[in-house]
Order: sequence, then structure tokens, then C-alpha cells
Amino acid sequence: MSSLGPSDEPNTVHTTTTTTTTTTTTVPNAASDDTVPSGFEPLPTDTEFYTAAGEGGTFDNFIGDVNNSDSESSFGDFEEFSQTPSTVSTTVSKSMADDVLEGLESDYVTTVSRTPQVNAQLNEMTRKLQENLDAESLLPEPSPKAQSVPPPPGPETRGKPPPVIDIDAVKRSIASIRLKNPRLTSALDNGSSRIPLPSLSPPPNQILVPPHPIIPFAPLSSFYKSTPKALQSRGNLSRSCTLCAAISLLSLPLQSVDLTVDVLGCDIRDSDTPGTVVKYFSPAVRWLTSKGCSSVVLRFVGPNVVCSTNFDNYTFFKSTYDVFMRSGSYGVPDLCVAYNAGIWGYESWDCTVKLMKGVTFLVTSYTVEEGEDDYERVKELRGGEGVCVLEPEENFYGSGEERRTESKKEGRVYKENKCWQIWRF
Repeated sequence: MSSLGPSDEPNTVHTTTTTTTTTTTTVPNAASDDTVPSGFEPLPTDTEFYTAAGEGGTFDNFIGDVNNSDSESSFGDFEEFSQTPSTVSTTVSKSMADDVLEGLESDYVTTVSRTPQVNAQLNEMTRKLQENLDAESLLPEPSPKAQSVPPPPGPETRGKPPPVIDIDAVKRSIASIRLKNPRLTSALDNGSSRIPLPSLSPPPNQILVPPHPIIPFAPLSSFYKSTPKALQSRGNLSRSCTLCAAISLLSLPLQSVDLTVDVLGCDIRDSDTPGTVVKYFSPAVRWLTSKGCSSVVLRFVGPNVVCSTNFDNYTFFKSTYDVFMRSGSYGVPDLCVAYNAGIWGYESWDCTVKLMKGVTFLVTSYTVEEGEDDYERVKELRGGEGVCVLEPEENFYGSGEERRTESKKEGRVYKENKCWQIWRF
């Protein structure tokens, strides 16, 4: 009869039969077995499990001792139990030990492994998830100043709330995919590098037009284009847009206001017929009314005024402005405008500029050089009185069409309302 001792081989099982014949069987060590699949924990290696009945103990006694133990231990942590010579010996055959080991291995592998079919399903689900996420990541983000307009709901989405996407869950899924399936991650990265990303800049034919407080988008957009039709529209809209831009720049109140604007130095180009007046100035009347003005009245004053009959929002006075200021029809306007005045070249402006008081005066010219000449002449006539709110500069709302004139100076391009300046007296 033999017993286990410290010098015994750890992988050797000793069994004792009633005829005292000892049979030795070698059990493979799971910790060093090359057949253990990658990623799995090794199976228990305690030889006591197979020698429980070898020398005086029984298999049932061993299991009972384990169940009654105060500590929770793995199979590899069991202490060697006491051998009692008086107990009845029971033989555990090699075939029984092999059966137990095979059952444990089968149960362990079945619990933690996946079948090829399960692997295929998981890979397919991972591929579809990654495709959906890649498609979402290619969508450009909205501009912080522009808001995208969602399409109208179809019959299948009308009345249903939009789906909510858990971004954190998506990120966790992507991270899990990259950890668990490096081959899929590599394939996806290689494929996404070949997909062209959409450009976030506007197409070449798309023009971004900033909004204006008074001028609507459609007429405003013509000043951002250079097509023949746009240039023609700019010529027709230049007077109204320049007037409204000046009112906006000066922050004149519009809500519930009876607005009066005097148009000085009118000639045949501004007032030859009622149709001409309406073409050039009715847009401004509409826009200002839409912004809350109770009424908008334009008074046309000048020695060359053609129209003589008042209509709608327009009244006409055939005289110089200094004479009109002395008449009973005069009242201080909210704004005076002189389009393409030529103050520097006409002495008839001298009395008008000198007599202006308590008014704001907008002056335009055909060129910036003429605008600077007008500026110097106004300073001279006013003798230092008055404040120039806007010094001569190119007017964005000037006409796009060149004006042909016999007095044109070499190297200058003449356009109506090309330059503007604003004074306060």
C-alpha cells in the first residue's frame, strides 16, 4: 500500500486494488497542453480529484469535505485531505477518470465557445452596423448660422416622432468591434479611405447672400451677381436700395412712423413720367411699409422736375430746394437725398446746402473722385458746421451699368450712385 507524498509526480495517479497491484496512469496537464484553444482558461490540474479513493478515502467523502469547507476554492486550490486507513477502499478506474475529465472539458468548451454558425451571424451583424455608422459619419454638420429645413413628412412618417440615436451606445459598439474583430476593423478602415468625403463648401454656382434689415432677399441677390439680367435689375433698384440702406445705417425708427423723404435735384431720369417714378421708387415704399411705417411720402423737388401731378405716395415741386424750404409746403423731412448731384460743379446747390438745418443729407455721385469733390465743396459751404456721418466711399448698391457721358474724364468709369456720403446739419 502506498500514499501520496510531497515527492510524488503531480501528474501521476495511484490506484490500489484488493490484490495490492498498483497501476500508474498519466493524465495530461491542461496548463501545458498545446491543444487548449487560444483565449480559454486551462482546465483544473489537481490530481487529488482522481485519487480521492486511492488510499483510505472515498470519492463521496472528498466531495462532502469540499462542500463543507468555509472557503470557496477552485479545483486547483483544494488542500490534500486526510487519509484514513480504516475507511473502506474504493477503486476509481482509469476509464472513470477519463470520463469525468472529458465531461468537464465538453461542458467548459460548450459554455464559453461559439459555433461557426454563431460566429457568422455575429460577423454579419457587425458588418451591417459598421456600414450604417459609416454612412452617418459622412453626413456634413450644419452650419452654426444656417439651419437645415427637414423634408416634409411622408405618409409613413407623418405623426411619428423622429428616431433617437444613442451616440454613446454607438461609440461603445464601434469600440467593441475594433477590439473583438481586428480583421473587420482593418477592412472597414481601408474601405473608408477610398470613399470621397462630401465638400462642406457651397457649390461654385451657389451665392451666399447675407440678410438685410429692410431689403428683401430677391432684389438684394441681384447685387451679388454679374449676369446681364442682374446688372439691369441693379440699375432699376439702385435708388430704392441706396435709400433703404442709408435708413438702416442711420437706424431711423420705422415702426408706426409717418416717414417723409425729400428727393432733391430731380431731372428727367428720375421723374419724366409717373411710370419712371414707380419703377425707381415704389420698391422702397413697399419695403418700408412692410417694416411698420404708417405712411411713406416722397417729395420730388428740383428745377428740372417733369411730373406735375401728385399721385399715391409721391408729390412734385418744380423749384430749387432753397425756394421750397421757404414755402408753406415745407416740413423738415426725415431724410434728404440727392442722387448723382454734382454739388462740386453746379452753383445752384450753394444756397440749398447753406440753408439746410436739422436734416440728414444723403449724396451720391457717379465716381468716387466726384464724391470726394462733393465732400470738399460741402465742407466749404458749411464753414465747418455739420457732421459727416459717412465719408465718401464706394456704394455697394450702385448701378451695375456704365453711364455714357460726353464730359467723362479719361480713365474713370461712371455709374449711377457709385459713391455715397451722408451728412447731418
